[in-house]
This record gives sequence, structure tokens and C-alpha cells, in this order.
Amino acid sequence: MCHTHNIHICIGMTEIDADNKYNSAYYIDNHGSVTIYRKMFLTDVDKHQGFTAGDSPVVIDAYGIKIGLIICWDGYYPEMTRMLARAGADVFLWLGGCYSKIIAQARAIEI
Repeated sequence: MCHTHNIHICIGMTEIDADNKYNSAYYIDNHGSVTIYRKMFLTDVDKHQGFTAGDSPVVIDAYGIKIGLIICWDGYYPEMTRMLARAGADVFLWLGGCYSKIIAQARAIEI
């Protein structure tokens, strides 16, 4: 579908890999390549539900634009956008239900 319509899609989902459970973002480009980002900053609720933290930020190159992926609570930590900026991100894509306009503006300034 991505190739047919020349689009990119990013979806969030629970991922089970071996014995670990992750809150993950799957980024699918227009060629069908999949990049996975796993949430790095877990809440107490995440930990209680058995989620494992990811260990590295992810930056996607989409048509020459470097997009850093952020999931939910990751966006509340300036360390996240600092890591993404060091990895070359120009902008970020923030997935999740705990979005704050003020926090998003602060993170955008940091990147």
C-alpha cells in the first residue's frame, strides 16, 4: 500500500520480541522498509504492565528530512530530543496519548 500510494506510515503498537514487551512505533516507508523505535522512557504504569525500555533513539530519513521518533512519555524528557538532535533529526514525530502543546513546543525548540 505505501508503495502504491507513495506514502509513509507510522503506527504505534505493543511489540513482543522473545521474552520482552515493548511500546513500539513502526515506521513504514514508500518502499515497504520498516524501522522500529521502542519507547525509551517508561512510566511506572509501563513497568507495572511488564514493558521493557528501548535502548536507542531512531531517526528516519524521509525525502531528505530527518524525522526523530518519540512515543508518549518520551516527549516529556529533554534528553530524548537532545539524543535525536545529535542523531541528526530536523523534526520529531510524537506518537501517544499524553501530548502537551507546551511540552511539544519546548522539545521543538531543543531540536
